[in-house]
Amino acid sequence: MINCLRKKVRKYFFPDKIVNSVQDVDFEALKGQGFRVILLDIDNTLVPHGTHSADRSALEIRDSLASIGLTPVVCSNAKAERMQSFTGSLDIEGISDAKKPAPHAINNFRQRNSIRADEIIMIGDQLITDVLAARRAGIPVILCKPISKKEVFYVRLKRPLETLLIWIGGKEIFRSLEEVAIDSL
Repeated sequence: MINCLRKKVRKYFFPDKIVNSVQDVDFEALKGQGFRVILLDIDNTLVPHGTHSADRSALEIRDSLASIGLTPVVCSNAKAERMQSFTGSLDIEGISDAKKPAPHAINNFRQRNSIRADEIIMIGDQLITDVLAARRAGIPVILCKPISKKEVFYVRLKRPLETLLIWIGGKEIFRSLEEVAIDSL
């Protein structure tokens, strides 16, 4: 029973790869594997939580993706008004009020844009929203470490649960995801 639980935790809550930050992702390798769309969470992935416009780092990521022919799309649980402010500052498309970990917004976006599951990848900082949403949508996912320790209370409530999930799934296996080659996703 314990092994079955561990397998389920790994299947739904462990990412394909872990990086320190979005800047550490080898986007050229992702492009080489056939990915064409990169879903990016906002809060604590691209910018600190609650930010309404892109900072220099987010603009550099957008420019880096564009220069190699990848399409960045912000995918966030943020409400439409904040999302419009943020995506407007980046001049890219966004999926607002995504209701992650539900996969519906991701799947609807894929269907509207004729994107196959092997052409899109999620990058986010939370196991319970970003990773689970990607898993439920059947797409690969990269987990980045949060930009800031400053988080809203409901995210801080989830962090101990994430620690528990890592413990159940296996700390060593989770840590080994930092060593996964990006070209094996």
